Amino acid sequence: MQPASLTTALTAIGLSEKQSKVYIASRMLGPAPAQKIAEQAGLNRPTTYDMLDELSRLGLVTRGSDSSKSIFTAVGIDGLKDFLKTQAQEVARRDAELDRLIPALEHIGLKPSETAITTRLVHGAQAVAALQADALSKTAPGKPVLLVTRSAQALNLESHHPALLVAATQSKHLPIADITIFHTSAILAVPSDNPARQAAVIIENTAIAAALRQLFTQAQAAQPKSR
Repeated sequence: MQPASLTTALTAIGLSEKQSKVYIASRMLGPAPAQKIAEQAGLNRPTTYDMLDELSRLGLVTRGSDSSKSIFTAVGIDGLKDFLKTQAQEVARRDAELDRLIPALEHIGLKPSETAITTRLVHGAQAVAALQADALSKTAPGKPVLLVTRSAQALNLESHHPALLVAATQSKHLPIADITIFHTSAILAVPSDNPARQAAVIIENTAIAAALRQLFTQAQAAQPKSR
């Protein structure tokens, strides 16, 4: 195989063109000073020194001395195999690093409501009703609202927004709290016959709202249909 073809082959396994030329020149000459390698590779001496330093760091060239001169020797096939193993390990390391960065990268460009998590707790029937009304007012028309409640009459959402109402009598697995899931938030309200003891917490986060909506929709779809 001609040196030009060897250069192309070595670049395919990860060496640069100049690194390949210097490595091949060194293999052809055997132990030799940088000047001889530069002449054989067709490169100037400063560039050849730079390539020899890089190849040395990669484990593909060893450096010795003869009197006052540095002598360079290219490693054999085993050295190239070790180089490929090191390259594979580096690719695996970078792949793992990318996996670690993916969550942060996915958040770039998202709106604060899609990444930040805000919670608020309120007490009393009036405060709970105001919290529901505020969340509903922030929900754009056409965005579904899922209401999981012990009573289909607990909240009057149908007249304001398209909603899926699930009454307590339809499933024994419904939670004690009423759960209203909006597009970017979810409200858990604890009902009570005593208005002063009613309480609710809102979680404002698009991802959490979507996860809850999917969970309850799938659970409802999986329930046996009544005959």
